[in-house]
Amino acid sequence: MSKQEEANRDNKRFRVQGKLINFSEGEVECLCAGTPITSVRTGQRLMNGDAIQINRGRAEILLNPGSYLRLGDNTQIQLLDLSAGNLRIKLLRGSAIIEVVIDVSWQSPYDDWKERLFSVVTVTTALDEFAIARGGVYRFDVNGDGRSEVKVIKGMLAATGQVLEEGEAASFQGSKQDSSFSPRNTGDGFDNWSRDRALALVQSNKSLKNREWFKQMKNGQAYLDVRDPEAASESVKIHTISALGSTVNFAEAGSLITHGASNWQPLKSGTRLSDGDRVRTTADTRAEIQPYPNLYLFLGRNSEIAYAENAQGEVSISVAGGSLIVATPETDMAAAPSRNILRLSVAGVEYLIDRNGYYRANVSSEGAAEMIVRNGSVRTSKGEIQSPKKILSHSNGVVASSFDRSFRDSFDIWSDHRLARHEVPSPRAAFQRRFWFLGVWFLNELTNEYTFVAGGRIHKSPYSGEYSVIYNVNPPRNTPPGIKYDPVPTPLPSRPSPY
Repeated sequence: MSKQEEANRDNKRFRVQGKLINFSEGEVECLCAGTPITSVRTGQRLMNGDAIQINRGRAEILLNPGSYLRLGDNTQIQLLDLSAGNLRIKLLRGSAIIEVVIDVSWQSPYDDWKERLFSVVTVTTALDEFAIARGGVYRFDVNGDGRSEVKVIKGMLAATGQVLEEGEAASFQGSKQDSSFSPRNTGDGFDNWSRDRALALVQSNKSLKNREWFKQMKNGQAYLDVRDPEAASESVKIHTISALGSTVNFAEAGSLITHGASNWQPLKSGTRLSDGDRVRTTADTRAEIQPYPNLYLFLGRNSEIAYAENAQGEVSISVAGGSLIVATPETDMAAAPSRNILRLSVAGVEYLIDRNGYYRANVSSEGAAEMIVRNGSVRTSKGEIQSPKKILSHSNGVVASSFDRSFRDSFDIWSDHRLARHEVPSPRAAFQRRFWFLGVWFLNELTNEYTFVAGGRIHKSPYSGEYSVIYNVNPPRNTPPGIKYDPVPTPLPSRPSPY
């Protein structure tokens, strides 16, 4: 076999998306695509909604390139969403570890944006929700009583009302933290196995240094043109649908909509809202709505709103329950007031939002309500209230108190990362995300497992060891005339995160 034939053969081993079993041993079963429970095999493809159950055994699932989900004994999970920009895993019982590789090649003025455009991984349990917001290693355990134990071995994770960082752990049950929780000081067999898997995958990557394709790329004679059709499609939707206004930009499967007395129907991306519509999310779903071209509305899980629009096109939203975030892509509070006015009704109290900012409303199942003005200001019957404030609704009116901006949970993290995608200038959005988070899986036939290969920059495992075999994202020196490639990101807005 010639060197070029060898390189062409290896090109077929690259995989842009995960969505498959990379390793399994013991009793690992899958309720896949609604079929009867079957035994899992290495290399098996997975889809949204598939459920994995392990009695005695272990398994490793590929998520986004560079992200691994590992499962231990007596574990049951459901893969709610495996899409590149909205990874969502539900842990019903047992133990799970998520490893996300870390970019260590260089620092730049775009680091804040790199973090905001990170593909958040949301982990839910029957009672709680967590958001992985950075590369690292995270362990989750769900006990028989529904209590969730979380440990950040490395990285950053948003839990209810707080952020956990390296070495921190906590226990939750129904969003209530157990202050008496004492985490284990040493790792168990599952932790040790996950570390061993990570080190083996790094070594698998290093073993690729003698491949012909890598030699050609190292010598500047070849590059890999990686295109993720799923990510590109999402980028197009974001920057085309947004021009319509009062549109559902994104809805997780299971979200619902009704109009008047009609039955509840599935809510789908691209739906145009009209006066009298009601939108509802479930315990496992979220949604994003765009009432105006420069304003975004995010619905958390177990939430419901009523939508109204008058003849002048002004939008009113009534929050019946759950959590809602309203945000604009700009946070320069010295900017002129927006021409768009949003009337937000929370537990009978009306808030007028006519300025850029970041706002959140929460209505509990018991009817308790609060309005958080993280950035910006709202107008009420009592006058204007400026950030940072938390406004509590009472029978005799509203009471505003100071608010700690460091308070955030998984819904805050998810919505801000969704918002960041709208702030990347179109039409370069797909390129920006490819530049920062480029990577593929490569099937190493020596191990019959996929390992991670990054594009253009070196990454490392949060455990230890560099993924030093990378591929070129720039065309070689002999690129034919007329082909243009700009490796430098388009200048981005200076807007900081609201956190």
